[in-house]
Amino acid sequence: MGLQQPAQAQNAVNKPVTPAQYTPPVYTANIQQQPVNLSINRLKQQYESEHSGPKTQSAVVKRSRPIDSNTLVAAWREYSGMVANTQPQLTSMLNSIVPTVVGTEVQVAVASEFIASSFVAEAKDLLTFLQNKLENDYITIKPIVSADKVEQVIYTSKQKLEKMIEKNTDVKTLIQVLGLDLE
Repeated sequence: MGLQQPAQAQNAVNKPVTPAQYTPPVYTANIQQQPVNLSINRLKQQYESEHSGPKTQSAVVKRSRPIDSNTLVAAWREYSGMVANTQPQLTSMLNSIVPTVVGTEVQVAVASEFIASSFVAEAKDLLTFLQNKLENDYITIKPIVSADKVEQVIYTSKQKLEKMIEKNTDVKTLIQVLGLDLE
């Protein structure tokens, strides 16, 4: 790739030229050049567009598709399957939880504060997945610590019988009809 002299210089062989007739030679390269727009206004506009925040005209439209429980549970199980090989503890936690929907809030009932805090730490990727899968950018996940009573462990036969009668009163009737003395 060499520089070529202009056609004027090649044709003119040592002819005397007065200063009025002189035109400076233009050298060109065999490179395709693209025009460059270097006006100050153009550079200023480009700088402002690259360094300014988002303009109000081109605001991002958030998705807000309604959420139904069945679709949520299906997406929840799909994410659980996706992370099964890489995060088995998270998969176990997700499989033991059934999410519920209240508006755009996904409520998750957990047994303790410890599980709630560990769930929050792991839920960022889940939240992004659910927002994309359910096409709703307003979804939030809220773990709720359930206040269920801790079941008393039953040890004796009498405690077992009392528990059975509590669940089904017909057991007491059956004991009376049969005349059983269980004490």
